[in-house]
Amino acid sequence: WGIKYIFIFDGSYDSFTILDRAVKRFRKHRDNITVILFNWQHENIFNSVYGPQFDGKELGRMEFGLLSMAAYLNPSTVSKIIIQKKKSFCDLMKYKRWKKCGHDPEKFRKLFPDCSTSNFSTQPDKNIGKELFEKITGYYERKILSLIG
Repeated sequence: WGIKYIFIFDGSYDSFTILDRAVKRFRKHRDNITVILFNWQHENIFNSVYGPQFDGKELGRMEFGLLSMAAYLNPSTVSKIIIQKKKSFCDLMKYKRWKKCGHDPEKFRKLFPDCSTSNFSTQPDKNIGKELFEKITGYYERKILSLIG
């Protein structure tokens, strides 16, 4: 049918490795189709959008960015978050060991009961979410246009 390009947009953090392997495997068998995987959470360029306004640390997924985009796209999905200063931020070595041992979701819930590897004291902001969303879509639009140009 003349398919030349397949673009995969992955918005999660942890599925990148699996999808990357799948794309590489697909490329081995299909020379005539270009498959591109986009994952904004693995592109450092997007940290610059909310980095200066962001007060805290994140070890894995960009929770502050995700929540800010949700506040922009559908404000009813993000109620006011109770910001607590955590006495102990998620231990980097514990997080690295968890990643190295297979990303087990059950173990993640045991190690990190609040299901977060972030510690931020800033409320998600719909203006930052709008800016981040527009930067992501514009960035990938330009990349796609340069490929198919």
